Amino acid sequence: MEEKTKKLCGFIFAGVVLVGLVLAIVGMFIGEVTMTAGASVGGQSINTSTTVNLFEEGWGEMGAPSNVFAVISFIVLVVGLAAALVDAILRLFVKKNIKLLTLCAAIVSLVGAVLVLVSGIVLAGQFPDVNVPGMTVSYSIGIGGILAFIGGLLGGVCALLPAVGPFKE
Repeated sequence: MEEKTKKLCGFIFAGVVLVGLVLAIVGMFIGEVTMTAGASVGGQSINTSTTVNLFEEGWGEMGAPSNVFAVISFIVLVVGLAAALVDAILRLFVKKNIKLLTLCAAIVSLVGAVLVLVSGIVLAGQFPDVNVPGMTVSYSIGIGGILAFIGGLLGGVCALLPAVGPFKE
């Protein structure tokens, strides 16, 4: 590949890492767990859903699960993506290619993305069941965990690509 093409690919990869970091940070502050409740009243079904944010009060109290694993997972993801962004800036503007930083940032980002997904699923599974006749309640991973997972996956892969294949400098 030509030098101009490699530099353009480097800017594209850095942009995707930045988008992944933004998605991970946004995912931290919107719903981590979604609660959906449905009931049948007079032949009509009524459904409602609400989200539980990661930094709301009440985690770990009165039967609610603890959010420590989810918070640590998000921190690992954000640190990995920030390191990947620093690596991209060093590679593009300072012309320093630190392969160990590239590999570590990509691996930490990918591991953080998987941890965020797992922590959201585990967190949703730890909520207590609601036993009300005629009403169903279910918990699932919220949009925040899914956004952070997608951002971490995209950012981790694009952080790794400059170190492998035709993009290798």
